[in-house]
Amino acid sequence: MEPGTYRVRETRTPTGYNPLPDDFEVAVGADGVASIVANVESAQTGAALVTVGDAGDTDGELVVTNEKPRADVVVNWVDSNGDPLRESSKTTQDVGSGYDSYFGKSGPPTFPGYVLWDQTGDTPAGTVDDDGVEVTYVYVPVTDPRLPMSGGAGTRDQVLLGLLVAVGGASAAWAVRRRQLALTKEV
Repeated sequence: MEPGTYRVRETRTPTGYNPLPDDFEVAVGADGVASIVANVESAQTGAALVTVGDAGDTDGELVVTNEKPRADVVVNWVDSNGDPLRESSKTTQDVGSGYDSYFGKSGPPTFPGYVLWDQTGDTPAGTVDDDGVEVTYVYVPVTDPRLPMSGGAGTRDQVLLGLLVAVGGASAAWAVRRRQLALTKEV
């Protein structure tokens, strides 16, 4: 390659990868060794996307690194006031990869004194898109954890009334029987 400065532009990006954000310049010295004038850095990691050869390599080969697009997956667990019940989980994953906000469990976590009320945002599991994913689980406090009475209101009164009717019925039956016995003795 002739000595000079050359502008390099990526004309085709591999499917599923981000294109280089900018063109870049390469200077070729009189000795034929290439160097990068202004490097192109990754918006995701800040790392150089274009390098000249490998460490110790002087053949002037340009190495261009294309990155897969990535997005955040955020899972929140909050109470009904929006206060966190646990620190949010945030991971960065490749766009197009799968996510699971249950983290392999059968459902969202439980918290003592709270019950799951709602799930907002994206679906609990799916595919990461360019905008990322945010799933929020909303819990409400358990206000009265006692079991309700199965007999309803007034159970004690109903039992007492039933006993009174039974005793009254037994007394009436005893009185009728006694009267019948008294009448049979007179005859």
